[in-house]
Amino acid sequence: MEKKNRVRYITCGVANPDEPISNFRLIAGCTFGYIHAEDALRVELPPDLKLTQSKWDRYSTTDDPRTLRQLGAVPVVKVDGKWKRMPELWPAHQPHQWHEVLREEKRLYGTLSPCGYLPLERYQEYLRSRRKEEAV
Repeated sequence: MEKKNRVRYITCGVANPDEPISNFRLIAGCTFGYIHAEDALRVELPPDLKLTQSKWDRYSTTDDPRTLRQLGAVPVVKVDGKWKRMPELWPAHQPHQWHEVLREEKRLYGTLSPCGYLPLERYQEYLRSRRKEEAV
């Protein structure tokens, strides 16, 4: 049986497609609960790419010189609790700009909830529930 490629995520604010993956901290999917990410670059790692696990933090690094473009990095965004690929976001926009693009072009609004981004109506519900919680 063929092994499935490992997946890692990059959550920095600036990432150029022709930059080597060795310039980034690589986060496993199981770590997202600890860092509360709602968007990231998703990279499928080929079997020959070697990772070094950080001894102190929840990320890996690599010395591999391949670029994000060569490895097929693609933006993913958590929308209403589900991760969705959104290749149109990058490299047209840097990761630190995605929240603006999502709001202006897709009418999605970021939250601090496990739902991630929400469409306007759900976002307004989210804000109402947060206000009620704060009032208590």
